Amino acid sequence: MPCFVAGADWNCFCPGDIVAAMEEVKVLLGDADAKNRMRGLDMLASMVDTHELKLDDSRVLALIKILRNLAKGNNTKVCEMSLGILRSLVRSHGAAACTYFNTTFEAVVERLGDVKAGVRGQAQNLVIEFMSAVDEPNFIWDKLQEASLVHRNSGVRHSGLLCYRRAVELFGPDFYPMGSFLPFLFRMLDDQMGNVREEAMGTLVFLLEYLGRDFWLYLKNQSTVRPAQLKSIESQVDITALPDRPRIAVDWSKLPVRPSAPSVVPSSSDDRADDDACTSDMDVSSDIRPSPISIERDLESEIESCIEVLRDVKANWQVRIQTLRRVASLCIGPARHLPPFNAQLKRVAPSLIVQAHDLRSAVAKEACSILAFMSCSLQNDFSAIADVVLPELLKLTFTSVQVIASAGDKCIRSIIKNTRINTAVRKILDMAKGKNPALRATCMEYLHVLLTAQSSNDNLERYCDGIVEQIRLGLSDANELARAASRTCFWAVKDLWPERAEELMSSLDSGVQKNLLQDSNSASANHASQKSRRRSLQPGNMHDKENSGLTLSNKQQSVPEVEPSSQSGDSKEGSSLRLPKTAPGGAVRVVRQEAVKPSSASSSNGRASRMQVAPASASSADGGKPQRAERRLQPAPTATGPQSTSADSSAPLSLDEVLHLATSKEWMERLRAMDQLYDIILSSPLTVDEVQRISSALQQRISDRHHKVASAGLRTAGAFVKTVEITKNGLERLLPGLYHTCIDGKEHVRTAAAQALDVLFERSEFNDLISELLRLVGSSPSPRLQQDILQALIKLCNERQNEALAYFRQGQHMRTTFTRLRPFFSARHASSSTSVSQLLHMLLNMDRELFSRCSQQMTHSDQAHLQRLLGDGHADSDEHLEVDMGRTASVERDIVIDDVPEAVAEHEQLDDDVNAVEYRPQDYESSSGDPKPPSTSDAETLSSAVRSVVECASSRGAERALKDLDLALECSLGALDSLSSKATLDSLLFKIASMLSTDDSSVHVQAANVLRRLLGESDADLRTILRSCCATAFRCLFALRLSDTLHKIALFEEAVAVFDFSDCIGIIEGKLSDPTTSRADLVTAIEFISCLLVGVERAEPDTGSALGRLLPLFPPLLSHTELEVRKASIFCAIDLYGAIGEQPLASLFRQIPPTTRKLLVVYIEKRRLPIPDSLAVT
Repeated sequence: MPCFVAGADWNCFCPGDIVAAMEEVKVLLGDADAKNRMRGLDMLASMVDTHELKLDDSRVLALIKILRNLAKGNNTKVCEMSLGILRSLVRSHGAAACTYFNTTFEAVVERLGDVKAGVRGQAQNLVIEFMSAVDEPNFIWDKLQEASLVHRNSGVRHSGLLCYRRAVELFGPDFYPMGSFLPFLFRMLDDQMGNVREEAMGTLVFLLEYLGRDFWLYLKNQSTVRPAQLKSIESQVDITALPDRPRIAVDWSKLPVRPSAPSVVPSSSDDRADDDACTSDMDVSSDIRPSPISIERDLESEIESCIEVLRDVKANWQVRIQTLRRVASLCIGPARHLPPFNAQLKRVAPSLIVQAHDLRSAVAKEACSILAFMSCSLQNDFSAIADVVLPELLKLTFTSVQVIASAGDKCIRSIIKNTRINTAVRKILDMAKGKNPALRATCMEYLHVLLTAQSSNDNLERYCDGIVEQIRLGLSDANELARAASRTCFWAVKDLWPERAEELMSSLDSGVQKNLLQDSNSASANHASQKSRRRSLQPGNMHDKENSGLTLSNKQQSVPEVEPSSQSGDSKEGSSLRLPKTAPGGAVRVVRQEAVKPSSASSSNGRASRMQVAPASASSADGGKPQRAERRLQPAPTATGPQSTSADSSAPLSLDEVLHLATSKEWMERLRAMDQLYDIILSSPLTVDEVQRISSALQQRISDRHHKVASAGLRTAGAFVKTVEITKNGLERLLPGLYHTCIDGKEHVRTAAAQALDVLFERSEFNDLISELLRLVGSSPSPRLQQDILQALIKLCNERQNEALAYFRQGQHMRTTFTRLRPFFSARHASSSTSVSQLLHMLLNMDRELFSRCSQQMTHSDQAHLQRLLGDGHADSDEHLEVDMGRTASVERDIVIDDVPEAVAEHEQLDDDVNAVEYRPQDYESSSGDPKPPSTSDAETLSSAVRSVVECASSRGAERALKDLDLALECSLGALDSLSSKATLDSLLFKIASMLSTDDSSVHVQAANVLRRLLGESDADLRTILRSCCATAFRCLFALRLSDTLHKIALFEEAVAVFDFSDCIGIIEGKLSDPTTSRADLVTAIEFISCLLVGVERAEPDTGSALGRLLPLFPPLLSHTELEVRKASIFCAIDLYGAIGEQPLASLFRQIPPTTRKLLVVYIEKRRLPIPDSLAVT
């Protein structure tokens, strides 16, 4: 084989010699030595220049493949020469060579970002040569821009723009549609690398010379180019020198425009000019493409990857920004429709907060932009995350870095506008009371955005009192901006709650009222600062100077009528207004006339509701009992017979077997026992011993934890009361349980308990019944239960007047009644005071003389309370009593001292060591015996008791301080100013929590009594402050270790009545997610879930939201190291499955380990529930 030298004259050789030269070139190019490869490339370049190589020759194709591989190598000179030879082949063969573009595409794109300028230039030349060789270069560019302009290598992105500019110079700007290229270009204006941003800016300036002023107007008004970037463009080009008309035809309708942010409610144009400004710089939708992820496994992997990057503040900031955009891309892709999406996204929330607080302003701003984008995309699905991130974003608004503060402010406004928020409302109200004037004004502005944007949010009703009170404070704020923002909030409240606005206006000073009306007049006349959606409804010409003194009612009457579709608040009739649900954008607030109870009938899709229970009348015509599937689709039980079970459990059992079965741990067996016991009671007479044993069993089952067992036990108790003669012993066993069941969360359980009580009242002796009711009302821990018992006493006395008259005319019975009712004389519950007043009037009318004698034996404070209860509207009928009590109250001081031993005896259950010196009636009553209004003395007494508890150090001192505080709270007569401070109440609750954690049982009981009294207070201000101390109060509740389960349940019931449902769920969520939570607290929290979601009726949206927050925490609990935690979690999961079905729990069941899954299946089978498909064990 001859040896050829580069640069030789190839024309002097025959074709056979060329073939041999190609073989030698192939050998040289495959050599490992770079010098030989360069020699081969020189020879091949000469061959391409002097001879026409045919592309259909296999040898030429083999050489092209080798050149493609060499172009991917690391040797710069080899790469550069390889790309040059490929370019020469394309130039010489034209369109025929473009068929090999796809095979060389990857190598060309990678070389566009090479570190050597020569290699980048050859790659760019090859791209332009490919585009020049074809008739339609847009096909080449279409594939190139998808790969180069979004490439991870900034050099590739930069070279891609250079290729575009060269293509425009060669083929004109219309060679490729502008609408397809501009989104890439706008994204590159915010590129991480400065050279790419500069090149993108230069490309825009380059395009302006072709497209003229129309393109500039488009960039300025409709594109996503930021104002700062527009200024940079203006500095590089003379706008006035641009051509009036574009040099090419442009379809402006196909160019990308700035997308408008989604909004919860429709607004007028004036409103959008103000409110939508908060998202003008936050919109990043043009930079984010939907993620293609559509599988749960891939979603979980992607979330894990994002969390790993975002939680590290030391990671590369550019990588963190890209990761933030990856999270945002999930929100607009198919992954958002996956069931576990919300739970997975909530895991990222802490990492997003970390990035929002980053020291680098670019990262913090990007994090705020991403959060705003997520709220716009997800709308109300973002609610759970909004409650977490909003309190943290509020901290950004008063940072010293203006860029971060502005980004945080715009993000907060966007979230409030687009997402329903719940617990974060309280955080805004708390910060509006801060010491920083600017922060107060900003929070009031956020409150106004909340009131105008979320008027259709029913959860806003819960914060009505706090919002109105904060507006009252803001109207008198020392800061002018805070006052102005408060006035705009007032008019928004007027649209939502007209009656509350009327009350607030009437309680304000005349100067504040005048400012409010003047503010409305100026807003209506000028429309200069309209921030309220309803402000546009105010006519501008009806608030002139002559009408400046109009009252709120007149002003409201002067507003013209508006169509229901444009209203965002209630009408003057308040709750009587019912508007259609088809109102646009949720701007119409639908007011219900009464609370709608969950329907017990089956839903339209055939699935049973979580509260559905089988009726006893659902049995078939032949007497058989319904099956399980039939029972779940039936309405709530109304028949008197016991609830039926499966047909295979209908075999009769003996009484001993039934009573033993009633103590089983499985609720299905206890339910069967109640069915069998019902048949035994009706089938044969019972002996005295059997009656006692049955009454003991029913005492346990009527308060059963499972609502179906409790319902069956109550119906059996009703049959038992009808059949046997009720003794005093049986009454003492059944009556407390029946009343405790009357406040159960299940409606059918309450109905069955009420029916059993009616039968018990008819069958019982009056004397036994009235004495048991009086004993029960004093020992009941729940105010609601106390109110029910008091109403029962009144009803019983009215229905059986003769027996009541004979009973209460006995002096011992009258004195016992006064002793039982004495704790209610100073009750601060309005309902309890009304009931006690009615009962006292009944006793007074039965025997005035005996009533007067018994009242004179009471202490002066109790006499004052008694006179107050009897004096409301009954002054004429009680004149004789007032004279007797006045005579008693006017006695000298020695009479008061003689009363001390009696007072000590009455309070000995509170303090066995109390003495005459500690009883100070002058602190609670005046010299005339009349009750004092809340005074400085009352407040000082209560304040001193609170300080004693907070500062107490010893166990004995703690018990005594708690008793004093309990007595001070009882006798405070509404003087609760000492507890009006959040810091004071929080310190008190914190101390009570530490006392509840002690081993001293007496201190524990006294602390529980004080806690019950605090939670049972009806004072609105105290309840508002208690809600702000939710975490500390629940710390006390979790520290409870009472042996009496009913008292503990009553305390939790009081807490649920005081605190919001979402707050309770939040506390449980915090307990379950905290790795330091003790075993006892974990078990209590898990049992509390069953109490909240299974034992109490809840609205379906609340239940769904709570499950979305709690279910992701269950998998680690089901595999916990503590056996008690695992058992509680398993039984809670089974309770939830039995109540709400499989669909909400399917994702949880799939995450359970196989061992736990088998255990769940075993317990589900024991409860005779159908095995869910997602829990099937293979």
